[in-house]
Amino acid sequence: MISAQMVSALDKTEDRLAELRRQPFVDNASRIEQLRHEKRVDGGGPNQLINGTDGLIELIQYAKPTSIIEIGSWLGVSTELFLAHDIPVTAVDPWPIDSVYNICMERCSRYPGFKYIRGFSPEALAQFADCEFDMVYIDGDHHYRCVV
Repeated sequence: MISAQMVSALDKTEDRLAELRRQPFVDNASRIEQLRHEKRVDGGGPNQLINGTDGLIELIQYAKPTSIIEIGSWLGVSTELFLAHDIPVTAVDPWPIDSVYNICMERCSRYPGFKYIRGFSPEALAQFADCEFDMVYIDGDHHYRCVV
């Protein structure tokens, strides 16, 4: 279910996609600095304190993962942050809105370590019976009924 706040934020997706296409690809260290100031969700989400990437940068520096599976990628901000640290990422998200999917693909497909599954996590995770990831980053559906 998509909230009114999400619909409002989606109105900006075409502008965001055009902006991404205008940005030249820079080295990973420069891109990490750019991502440090980017909001993960337009409009800030329910809690402005967790909408940035600083905590994720600290997590990467502390945990030093060599592979990540991310459940819930949406616009791909956190996905790209992991990729810019040269960490292979498998992103799992249903991306129910094509324009949001396009933004994530535009943002992340330039990195060689990027893989994705467009689907819901219970079905997608069945594909990884023999795989192992150093880190599982869960940032999926934020509605109570979907995660309990």
